[in-house]
Amino acid sequence: MQRFAVLQLTGCAGCEVSLLNAEKWIDEYQLVYMSLVTSAYTVPEVDVLLVSGSVQSDEDLFRLRRAVGQG
Repeated sequence: MQRFAVLQLTGCAGCEVSLLNAEKWIDEYQLVYMSLVTSAYTVPEVDVLLVSGSVQSDEDLFRLRRAVGQG
C-alpha cells in the first residue's frame, strides 16, 4: 500500500476534511501524516505528498522544502 501525507500550508482545513471523507484515498493509500490527525512535526518519506494552500511565508517555504527532502 502506498503511503501519503498532506502538508497544510496556508488556508483552511476544509480540503483536508473532505479528503478524509474520500473512501478511495483511505482504501488505497496509507495516511502517514496530516497535521489534523497526527501529532508528528515532520513529514515522513512518502509515495504521494499532497500540498494544501500556498507558500506565503519563509516558514511555509521551509516546511515545504523539508517535506520534499530539500531542507
